[in-house]
Amino acid sequence: NIGYCDVDGKSLVGPMVMDFSKRDLYLNATKGKRYASEPSMSSFQPGLWLMYYSVPVQKNNKFAGAVLSVVEGNDLDEIAKGIDIGGGFHPYIVDRKTKTIIGTAERSDNPEDAQNNESLEALMDKAASGSTGYLSYVDPVSNKPMIASYCPINTDVVQWGVICPVPAELYLGGIQVIKVNSLISLVFAMVISIVLASIGTKETPMP
Repeated sequence: NIGYCDVDGKSLVGPMVMDFSKRDLYLNATKGKRYASEPSMSSFQPGLWLMYYSVPVQKNNKFAGAVLSVVEGNDLDEIAKGIDIGGGFHPYIVDRKTKTIIGTAERSDNPEDAQNNESLEALMDKAASGSTGYLSYVDPVSNKPMIASYCPINTDVVQWGVICPVPAELYLGGIQVIKVNSLISLVFAMVISIVLASIGTKETPMP
């Protein structure tokens, strides 16, 4: 869905006038910034995740409102599901500002389920810091040695990150560390290019 709100943050949605004046998607537009939210559960349709986008509109170099767009946030889950990083494991896409998982192949209708993953606790701070690297750890659920890489996704709209955990035996069984590093770099390049392509297709173009 695509709509327009005026300089006061008011938008006509069907027969109703909605006030977006205190919402981030409007406030960012007043500053001349594009905006993309993290996925959030719809209050009208349980199980449906939504993402909100906005682009400022200018007339004679003055703020004249904003174009708003609402899309299904489940798209990030579909991206995660479509990337197999080895052994049937999939990456996690995280919002670095809120330290929440916004894209996972394991999403359920309960928004808390994806956040209550003990296996990711040691990785979330690393991903949220915006740094790039990898670490090894023992999964507290399966008790298996794991290796996970992490990397930021930075654009002028979002501050996200990617976490790629897999069992250590998949990549450390008889191969040298340099090969692991090369493989991690390849995985990062693939994941980030797919996510950035998705962001680009979902953003509303500047009028």
